[in-house]
Amino acid sequence: MSQTTIMVAVEDALEARKLGQILDYKGFQVLDVSNISEEYLNTVSDSIPDLIIMDVVFNSDNRVLEVIDSFKTENSLPLIFLSTGNTDLYLSKNDLLNTYGYLIKPVDPQELVYTVEMALYKHRMENALRVSEERYRLLVENADDPIAMVNYQGEFVMANSSANRFFGLNPQGLVGKKMWDIFPPEHAERQMESIRRVIDTNQGMTVEEETVIKDDKRWFSTNLQPITTPQGKSPAVQLIARDITENKKNEIYLLERRNFLTGVLDDMLTFVAVLEPDGRVVFVNNTPLALIDTTLEEVQGSMFPDLKFWSLSSQLRERIEQDIMLCAGGETIKEELEIYTKNGPLWIEYSMHPFYDPEGNLQYLVPEGRDISSQKQIEENLLSEKSKLRTITENAPFGLVLIDAQGHYLYVNPKFEEISGYTLEDVSNGKEWFKKAYPDPETRREAVSTWIEDFKGSKPGDKASRIFPITSKGGEVKIIYFIPVRLENGEYLMTMEDITKQMQVERALKGSEEKFRTLAQTAMDAIIITDEDGVVVFSNRSLERIFDYSEADILGQPVDILIPERYQADFAGQMELPQSKPDNGSGKVFESYGLRKDGSEFPLEMSLNSWQLEGKCYTTAILRDVTRRKLNEFKMKMREEIFQLMARNIEEVFWMIDPLNGQLLYMSPSYQKIWGSSISQLYQNPRSWIESIHPQDQKKFIHHIYGSLEINDLTRTKSMECRLKRPDGATRWIRIRSFPVINENKQIYRRVGLAKDITYRKTGEE
Repeated sequence: MSQTTIMVAVEDALEARKLGQILDYKGFQVLDVSNISEEYLNTVSDSIPDLIIMDVVFNSDNRVLEVIDSFKTENSLPLIFLSTGNTDLYLSKNDLLNTYGYLIKPVDPQELVYTVEMALYKHRMENALRVSEERYRLLVENADDPIAMVNYQGEFVMANSSANRFFGLNPQGLVGKKMWDIFPPEHAERQMESIRRVIDTNQGMTVEEETVIKDDKRWFSTNLQPITTPQGKSPAVQLIARDITENKKNEIYLLERRNFLTGVLDDMLTFVAVLEPDGRVVFVNNTPLALIDTTLEEVQGSMFPDLKFWSLSSQLRERIEQDIMLCAGGETIKEELEIYTKNGPLWIEYSMHPFYDPEGNLQYLVPEGRDISSQKQIEENLLSEKSKLRTITENAPFGLVLIDAQGHYLYVNPKFEEISGYTLEDVSNGKEWFKKAYPDPETRREAVSTWIEDFKGSKPGDKASRIFPITSKGGEVKIIYFIPVRLENGEYLMTMEDITKQMQVERALKGSEEKFRTLAQTAMDAIIITDEDGVVVFSNRSLERIFDYSEADILGQPVDILIPERYQADFAGQMELPQSKPDNGSGKVFESYGLRKDGSEFPLEMSLNSWQLEGKCYTTAILRDVTRRKLNEFKMKMREEIFQLMARNIEEVFWMIDPLNGQLLYMSPSYQKIWGSSISQLYQNPRSWIESIHPQDQKKFIHHIYGSLEINDLTRTKSMECRLKRPDGATRWIRIRSFPVINENKQIYRRVGLAKDITYRKTGEE
């Protein structure tokens, strides 16, 4: 976060310094106008303060006053006046209205800080309010739904673009017209009744009704809300209309569809029912009803647990009652049950799930059942085939592992041992397996967390295939395709297949395409691919960030929609070169300008490469927004020019040191005048300027210019005096000032210092 800058416009230097110290202590950056240079005034647009504290009797030179006035007007900066008590003698009525606070001299430090913080807060809130109002205006203007304001007399006082387009009118075409100008009289009167009711009761309402627009019958859902109008203006409502004609058509279609589905359900062989949330029967299809010799009319309205299906036992009926309660609470029920039928007991796979309306309200419970009697018989047969299944697993071409719910390994087949090298004794549980197969702790944590996440809340039959590298017992790294499946009893059956060679082949085949797509989608620069006609066939996500065009917007569009019209001819020429000479024209970088979706332009750097696929030529363009770079280049150039101008024209020696390694980074030309040695000699022997210091002063000189790296020890500029011996044998006295440069992370970034020749002063004192 950048530091808040406060300009102090007070001619009394002592008072300005006091204010600056208080504000500096509180973390503000202080700009004292008494120290403003002409260079600052010429580049003032680069250093706009966040707040101005100005003495009402401030009467500096006109140039400074012009800058302060421009800050107040052009940038709408908050202003705090400083006075002795009576501000009316010096300030105009307009100044008194627009000020953000007053301070009475002498200024109390706490009042100063409080007034500054409140002024900054008020200014931020005013800016936020302006932004909010503009966003609301844009939201209304760009809304897809027609939005309008209609007064008590039926006159349109506002209408957005969608409303005007809906009626085929130009922008603002509705404003001034009345409801009777737009709608047939009977429809206009009916709508005006609703509008006047909202105004009279001051309560909003939503109305669905049919109307006629240009002889076309349409259905609308209209939200009417009363709005506050200025005194003397007719009260009005805000009207947001949504065309629901298609919805009404869909309602008719859905009704027909419902009748059709009911007929289909009646003919299904499975058990399907629809219940009220309390368990009352709404619908049961014919298949289960035939099993108990009854009809829908006989059971409709009855409680579901009272039907004959559940009459085998009281426990079964109680179980169904419990299922209804759980399902009404949002749970989905799935189990196997034995039910009563006229032909004897029948096993069904039974489920019940809740059904919600579009608003999220519970509407129905839907039980379903499927005859699994034959499946039950099959399960019994499967038990007798267990030995055969074991024979199969022992000879399976893939690894098999059976794991219980607590993570103990119950069985591994020979293929598992062949692939991993581990026996059941080596990996008796999941902890031992993960420890051996994933010796790297980070990889092990990832594998364990993936397993846990895949089966969190899982149900029987759920599976999650994964590919992970493992380290075999012999130390070889293999890529394994795992498919763990959760069984009904809570155990897990996991298959594993060694796909190391297969993955190597696939990576070789897909590496190039995956690398391109990964790099393209993650690149900070916009990347597009165009065909021979200059039509975009691919774009990455950065294109939307830079140009505001989504992939759906840009695909199939000519690429020159991204370029301002005056640069399109030059851009077309640059595009033709790599296409005509794919081997010689590729990789060319040039600068132009981009055109965003909103019409704004910005500087752009482009790189073009052409390539061929199946006889067709394509061009890849990499587009980079260089606005920030251009601005930084300009700022750096200005700063360098100012720095060099200052360094060449001040009499004091100015230097800069890297505080971490003590390296001398810069020495101003005045060094040769005071030290009597050239700068080139200094850079050949960086210690020579320290060795020139009198031996008795060297220690304190070194400590002063390098100092401590603790920020708390260097919050103020310090000075010292010492002697130096020039190469010509003369001894000179110099006064040293050294201070740190602190970056935005509150770290010492540089140490800088100044040296001034005070020999004549010292001689006079002696």
